[in-house]
Amino acid sequence: MLVSDIEEFVATQGAVAGLASVANSIEKQQSTITNGAAGSTISMTGDTTKAAGGAFLSGGLNKTGEIMAERYESYYEAIYVPPGQKVTLLMIEPVNIDYNPNNRKVAYDQKSTRANSLD
Repeated sequence: MLVSDIEEFVATQGAVAGLASVANSIEKQQSTITNGAAGSTISMTGDTTKAAGGAFLSGGLNKTGEIMAERYESYYEAIYVPPGQKVTLLMIEPVNIDYNPNNRKVAYDQKSTRANSLD
């Protein structure tokens, strides 16, 4: 079974980017750009509260998108195999393993004794 978090990332990033775009659009709808001989002039012709709210939401959502992109910079994909199943691996690239026979043991065949008291 393939396990991945890319779908969650894409859906969340899409939603955040979409909401940021809507907020930016609300902000821009509150002003009018007039072109004249002296150049362009931007005038506030709408609701200043909506313009401020749109700018605030747009900035916050853009920052949220940046943070999420950093978090998902190294998303993962994994293949889950239930315990006890045999698997075959085909390595496309070499994998360097610093094998030390005294480390990374999964099963310990040594008998151990347990003390009932520390004193």
